[in-house]
Amino acid sequence: MQPTEAPPAGPAIASEVEQTVQPQQCIRQGCTNMAIVNSDWEDEYCSSECVVTHCRDVFGHWVQGNSTPQQTISTVK
Repeated sequence: MQPTEAPPAGPAIASEVEQTVQPQQCIRQGCTNMAIVNSDWEDEYCSSECVVTHCRDVFGHWVQGNSTPQQTISTVK
């Protein structure tokens, strides 16, 4: 029988790197709160109120940017 080798010292897997997550500020314009960890919000908002407000604002800006003046059609008699 051959002697077995001892496992190498140190971390067993190189990918086990300790990661520090830095909190970020809520992305809603005008909000100064720190975002909370929430996978549904991708850690970008501090509250459901900010999610709704930000979505409403973004949608409103999108509508304004994509609205074209209505072309009036005159009827011929």
